[in-house]
Parts: sequence; structure tokens; C-alpha cells
Amino acid sequence: ENKKAYSVTKSLGSYYRTCLSKGQKMITVQEEVDSVRNYLKIQKMRYGKLFRVYFHVADAAKECMVLKLLLQPLAENCLYHGIKPKGRGGIRITAERMGDMLELVVADDGVGMSAGFLQTLLSAQEDNNKGSFGLWGTLERIRIFYGVEDAVKIESAEGLGTKITIRVTAMGGNSDDKN
Repeated sequence: ENKKAYSVTKSLGSYYRTCLSKGQKMITVQEEVDSVRNYLKIQKMRYGKLFRVYFHVADAAKECMVLKLLLQPLAENCLYHGIKPKGRGGIRITAERMGDMLELVVADDGVGMSAGFLQTLLSAQEDNNKGSFGLWGTLERIRIFYGVEDAVKIESAEGLGTKITIRVTAMGGNSDDKN
């Protein structure tokens, strides 16, 4: 148990360090993914074998800059709204750089959502949408920071899971890398 306690304490410390990031709004994709990895390690200690997780971060995407705490609320939604109600499942997080664009994907194979529920979720205003503030707040942060209305695409089907794709202009990193 001491090793488990040490591991979760270490993950929690790393997670908080990234959250604070010396007051910076942006961090590298690699730092953001590491933050989500630490968050999910903590959740893994709590939930055991309830979920598994897969990460793929292309080398060309690692040094691109993104808003901090961009992926964590989405991974949290996967766990709490997709996988927990189903009783098992997986989370997949990927980052790819394609020319001047950065694509981040957070997906699960949880319970999914009906098209009607998804439309209600996306069209609701902040005051009416307190039950999904993490998702709504993240979508709003992306819209405001990147100045793009259609940077996020959400695909979901009941019983099959949910996939959230974020496509924004790549900032930083090596623009010569094409992936």
C-alpha cells in the first residue's frame, strides 16, 4: 500500500504543478497529456479496473502549445458520464499535427448520447447547463481563446460512446514536421 500511496501522491503533485503552470495560460501538448495521464492515474487508484486508457501523441504535436486544462475535463466526462454508467470501458486520447493544424481527440466507448440529448447539450446556455459545466466551459474557453466557432466536433451514439475532436491552428512546435 505504501507504493500505491506514493504513486498517487506523486501523480497528484504533478497534476497540480501542471494546473498551476506558474500562471501561464498555455502549456505544451506533452505537458497537457501528462497532466491528463496523472489525473487518470489517480482515478485508476479509485476505480481500479473500471476503465483502461490509451494515449498516442505524435512527435510533431508534442511541443505545440495549447490552453492548459483543455483535455482533463473531457477525460473526466468520459469517465463519469460515459464509462461509469456502463460499468466498464476505455478512454482514448490522441494528438496529431497535420501541417498548420493541431488535432486533439478524447474518446470513450461508454454509454454515448442520443442525437437529441447531444443537441440539447450543445445549444444550452451556461445558466441552463449546470449539469455539464465542465464540457460547456471547455467548449466556451476554446471558442473564446482560439476565436473559432467550429473548432470542436462531438460525435456520439447511444451504447457506442462519444468522441470529441478539437482542431485548432498549431501554435509553436516545429512547423516543418508534417504528420
